[in-house]
Amino acid sequence: MQIILRKYKLILLPLLMVVSVIGIVMYPEQGLNMASLMKKADNAMYHIKSNGKRAVSFGETG
Repeated sequence: MQIILRKYKLILLPLLMVVSVIGIVMYPEQGLNMASLMKKADNAMYHIKSNGKRAVSFGETG
């Protein structure tokens, strides 16, 4: 919430926050085709989401 003080009145306004989560993979180290790259990027993205966001996660190698 954002707090604004005006003439001794306290006004609370809702705060809108937009966030994004992106899984990152590198070709060809982490996959040679689109399906394997997308799967690893998706796993990296969900890893971030399940661990509290505000992070960077690269797909697993191999």
